[in-house]
Order: sequence, then C-alpha cells, then structure tokens
Amino acid sequence: MLANSAGALSKVMAAGFRQRSEAASFDQARPAEFSFFDASAPEVTRGFRQVLAGPLHPYLEHGLPMTHPGVGFGYAELFAFQARAFLDEVAGVADGLPPCPSFADGVHSMRLIDAVVRSAAADGTPIQVS
Repeated sequence: MLANSAGALSKVMAAGFRQRSEAASFDQARPAEFSFFDASAPEVTRGFRQVLAGPLHPYLEHGLPMTHPGVGFGYAELFAFQARAFLDEVAGVADGLPPCPSFADGVHSMRLIDAVVRSAAADGTPIQVS
C-alpha cells in the first residue's frame, strides 16, 4: 500500500496467492479500472493487463450513465452501486447481482487482511488462513 503526500491510501496491490503467479492492483485515483497479472498467459504476452470496469461487470450493468466499456465513473457512483445492491437484496430482486456478503464473509475478509499484514511483516512468508 502506498500513501500520497496527504497520507491517503492511493494504491493497493495483492500478489503471490499461488506461488507468485498472479497479482491484482487497484489505484484509488482511477476507480474505473484495475490491473491484473496472470503468469499462465503465453510468455510473449505475459504481464499486467489493464481492465476497464464497465457494463459487463456486476453492479455496473444498469447503473452507469453511459453503458459503454471505458466510460469512467467516480466514487459517488460506487456508493450508488452499493446502495442499489443492498436495496435489491432487501427487496428480493434477482437480477444477477451477487448476494450481499454475510457476516462470515466479513470475518474471513478480516482474516485475509490480517494474514497479508503478518506476511508482509515476515518478509513475504506464507501465512495459513482458516
């Protein structure tokens, strides 16, 4: 994680989940895109790929002002997508969005975050997550 000059978190990267063969990167300054690395790609094209989030991704399909890949969005839209997903779940609308995470999902996420921090503190040593 990196902090900008004001101390705000600006970039997150996770790597090495399966023998350092994949990674993902997200930059807070560019919320409509993320980077993905998959070492299983042919060597000639191996490397980070930029993915532009758009209408084919969950939560964005019916929420963008212009439903076209590459049309950016900001943090206000992300809160609108989150509210829509919550209200759809409460109303029982089944339109293909993934269900809202459970409390157990949240606990598992916290265990993952803790493992990432402990692994970083131990110079990248793998940490078992239950």
